[in-house]
Amino acid sequence: MGNKGARGNKNQDLKKIGEEANKNSPSQFNITTNINLTNDVIVGKAKINPGNDYVILKVLGGGDNTKVYKVKNKYSNLEYAMKVIKKSNENKENDANLNEIEMLKKMDHPSIIKILEFYSDETNFNIVTELCPKEDLFREIVREGPFDEKYVAFVMYQILSAVNYFHNLNIIHRDLKPEHILVVEKNKDNIPIIKICDFGSSIILGKSDLKEEIKESINYMAPEVLNKKYDNKCDIWSCGVIMYFLLTRKLPFQSSDADETREKISSGKYDLKSPPFDKLSKNCINLIENLLNKNPNKRFSAEKALNHEWFKDFSSKESYNKLTDYSVIRTLHNNLIKYKPKSIVQETAMAYLVHQFPQDKEVINACKLFNQIDKNCDGKISKKELYDGLIKTLNLKSLEKDIDSIFKYLDRDNSGSIEYEEFVTAAVSKDFFSGKVELAFRYFDKDGSNEIDLEEIKALFSDCIDEKNDTEQIMNQIIKEVDTNNDGKINLKEFSIFMEKMIG
Repeated sequence: MGNKGARGNKNQDLKKIGEEANKNSPSQFNITTNINLTNDVIVGKAKINPGNDYVILKVLGGGDNTKVYKVKNKYSNLEYAMKVIKKSNENKENDANLNEIEMLKKMDHPSIIKILEFYSDETNFNIVTELCPKEDLFREIVREGPFDEKYVAFVMYQILSAVNYFHNLNIIHRDLKPEHILVVEKNKDNIPIIKICDFGSSIILGKSDLKEEIKESINYMAPEVLNKKYDNKCDIWSCGVIMYFLLTRKLPFQSSDADETREKISSGKYDLKSPPFDKLSKNCINLIENLLNKNPNKRFSAEKALNHEWFKDFSSKESYNKLTDYSVIRTLHNNLIKYKPKSIVQETAMAYLVHQFPQDKEVINACKLFNQIDKNCDGKISKKELYDGLIKTLNLKSLEKDIDSIFKYLDRDNSGSIEYEEFVTAAVSKDFFSGKVELAFRYFDKDGSNEIDLEEIKALFSDCIDEKNDTEQIMNQIIKEVDTNNDGKINLKEFSIFMEKMIG
C-alpha cells in the first residue's frame, strides 16, 4: 500500500509540472535576435597568457613536443588537464595539432573528453581539458584484468556510444586504443566511467585523404587500414580488439615481430577457443566476431553493435543511466520545461559554466536523463524523442501545442536536434550557477582587462549571426542590455547584477 501511494504522489507531482508548462508556455522568444550559440562560441581562444588563469600543480606526462600538466583554475579552484604542444617552425598558425582542437570543439558527448578552452602564442598551443584523475584503460586492464562480461559490457557500451556519436558527425578517430581511453572514476560497482581522448589523428570522412599514412598503433589496426583503403569501420575493428583485450588481457593479433602482427591482422584469424572463451556467453562471442569481421562491409556499425543482445543481457544502457532518486528526476524535468533565458549573454554564460563543470553531480544526473530520452544513442535528441520522453516521464496526455516552444529554447544552435550540453544547461538548477558568475565574466573578458567591450562581444558572436542581419546593431544591443552606466562596456558588477536576474 505504501509503495502504491508513493507512485500515486509521483504521478500527481509530474502532472502538475506538465500542466504548469502547458499554462506558461511562451508565444514568442526574447533571446537577442538570430544568434546560433555553437561550441565555437563556448570553447573560445584566449589572447592572454594561460598563467593568468591557471596555476600548474604537477606534470602528468608528455613527450618531445608535448607536455601534459595538472592545473588549477584561479577563479573556480577546479583542477583540469593542460596539454602544451610546441608549434612546428614551418607553419605555426596552421599546425597539424590544431586538428585535435577543432575535432574536440565539434563534439559534445559525455564519453568524449571535453575541451574547455585553448590558448595560442608564438611557440605553443595550450589546450585545457577536463581532468580524468584515475588512469587510462590500458593500465586498468594490465593491473586488474581480465574482466567479467558485465564489467566489459558496461565499458564497451560507453565506448561504442561515443563512437556512434562521432561517426554520425562523419569523424573517424583512427587511433582507438585503451591508452586513449581515460578513467574518470569508478561507480558503486567498481566499474569505470570513461572518456575517449586524443583525436590528433582524426579526420572527417569525405574531406581527407584516406590513403595517407596514419600513426595508429598496429595492434588495433584494421586489415583495410594496412591496405590504405578504409572508412569509419576501422574504428569498429579497434573496438573489437579493445573488447577482446578487456576479456582476456591479451591482444588478438599481437606478436613480437611487427611484420608477423600485420600478417595476423591481414588473415583476420584470432583465438576464440582458449580460456576464457569456453565460459563466455554466445552473445558475447557473437559480438566480438561481428566487431572483428575482416570484411568491413559485413562488420557491425556502432549503432548496430549498441543494439546487440549482449548489451540487453546486462541492461548496460539502463544501468549506466539509472536515476533512483525521484526528487532528482522531478527537479530535472521542472528545470527543463521552465528554461527560458531572456538574453544571449545569460544563455551563453550558463552554457559556458555547464561546459566548465562536466563532472559535477548535477551535470552527471542531467546527462543520465539525456541518455534515457536519447533512444537511438546517437548523442542528440530529436523533437520526437523529446516529446515521447516528456510524455512518458511526466505522465501527460499531450504536449503537442507546447513541444515546439520547449524544443526551440533547448536547441540553442538551431541544428534541429538537442545536443548533450544544450539539454544539461536547461536541466540543471539555478543553484548550480550561484557563486560562479565571476568565472563566467572572465570567459567574456578575453583580454583580462576587467571589462567586456564591444570588440570582445564581436569576437564571440559575429560569426553566429545571419548575414542579412545588422551585426553592428546587434552587438551594441547586447552591450546595452547589461551596461547600466552607459559607458559602452560591461564591468563585473554590471555583469553580476544582470546574471542575478536569471539565477538569483
